[in-house]
Amino acid sequence: MDEAIKIGYDKERMMRMSMDEKLNLLIEIAFSNHSDISLHRRLLLGNGDEGICDVVRGQKRGLMALWTMMILIIGGFIGLALR
Repeated sequence: MDEAIKIGYDKERMMRMSMDEKLNLLIEIAFSNHSDISLHRRLLLGNGDEGICDVVRGQKRGLMALWTMMILIIGGFIGLALR
């Protein structure tokens, strides 16, 4: 299944193909799509480990904490300046 599947077929070539050839082509495309989707799922969600989504979620929490501290510090400075 590592070989590339040609998807750019024209109408005349598809009309000349037998039903078995068309079915085999659809099955090859389906299995190729399944393996690609499985690979993307492992990358995004992880394969028992952390995936990209978990890493980004953890970084978001850290950045939100930094923004909160920064806003509080700037607010404190503005409060002292206007006092």
